[in-house]
Amino acid sequence: MKKYTMDDTPVVVGFYEWGPWVNGGAWMHTEVGKVDLLYRNINQIENTIDEAQVGKWENHYEQQPPYGFTSMIYLAECIACIPLYDAKGIINRLKRLATKYPQALKESVINRLSGQQNLHWRILMASLQTKTCTICREALPVY
Repeated sequence: MKKYTMDDTPVVVGFYEWGPWVNGGAWMHTEVGKVDLLYRNINQIENTIDEAQVGKWENHYEQQPPYGFTSMIYLAECIACIPLYDAKGIINRLKRLATKYPQALKESVINRLSGQQNLHWRILMASLQTKTCTICREALPVY
């Protein structure tokens, strides 16, 4: 890893050290920019795509507070990813499976999140009134 980095401090972690959805990876700074290399568990991706087809998804708040990591990100990552090596064509197969956004997933997301918007708005307004949300307070006027 040091061969490709501009400094001697790349961050490399083992499997699942970043939680159940970010399976591990590395951060490093190279001559052409910053690189974020992520490990992914193919079985977990396949299961997530299968579940998305029937409208099932998960959100893990402890993975990335405050809004969490949503499992449906795996579908987008499949489409956007650039595999370093894929002799068996697994990634192309997964890309084909993830290309069409499942109607069942769309309905599930809308149904589940539509009830949360009021909660998030109330949290934002409470933060503004108690002046505990510095970023929000600077961006929005307090009435």
